[in-house]
Amino acid sequence: MMAQYQTFLERSLSIYHMNDVKIKVGIDPLVCNDKILSIIKELSSDLPNIELFIMQQNSKRLAEEIKAKNLDIALGIFDHENKINLEYTQAFNINVSWVATQSYLDKFNAGATTLSYQDFCQQRLLIPASLDSLPFEEAKAALQLWHVEDIHTILSLCREDIGICCLPDFVLQHDLKNEMVKKLNLSFSKITSNVWSASLIYPIGSQLSPAIHWLQGQFTDIESF
Repeated sequence: MMAQYQTFLERSLSIYHMNDVKIKVGIDPLVCNDKILSIIKELSSDLPNIELFIMQQNSKRLAEEIKAKNLDIALGIFDHENKINLEYTQAFNINVSWVATQSYLDKFNAGATTLSYQDFCQQRLLIPASLDSLPFEEAKAALQLWHVEDIHTILSLCREDIGICCLPDFVLQHDLKNEMVKKLNLSFSKITSNVWSASLIYPIGSQLSPAIHWLQGQFTDIESF
């Protein structure tokens, strides 16, 4: 532990005294909660000489940018296809929930927050566009599936009774607290709260700079949320 601590100090000092350090980081909005923002804030205060470029795009796009070597590292939710020919490190888990407004449930499910598989498949499902193949196995039989790029647009559509949606709990926190939406219980699923896994990806054989190593360590130390 002392050796690792000493290595961390040496890397931090070397970065601090460098005048021209540029790093390019990709972050999927689906994983960008307050903990991620705190790490970026810490980077700006501890390593003031860093020139940082942040791209916020869906995970599929970030994987393409990593393969094109336009980014040094990316944090997102990557399926197997988007990890091919890339290095990757498991980071943390994200708790997600299916939600709907009470007025939508009153109209389409007799007000109940529990959905059977048949009822679930009859709903209009609103999901992030980049995750159409990843973790929505239960949604494949749905009659209407809307793939929406922006997560805030998904939530807005849900608020307007357009359908039910699945988003990270940190995105839903305000709406759940103010009872603008209700969590749904899927009676056919043994898992009451879904979890998505966030990973870090970067080009194979790339020499990660001390600043990227620092970010990698910070992101992988995050507890699930």
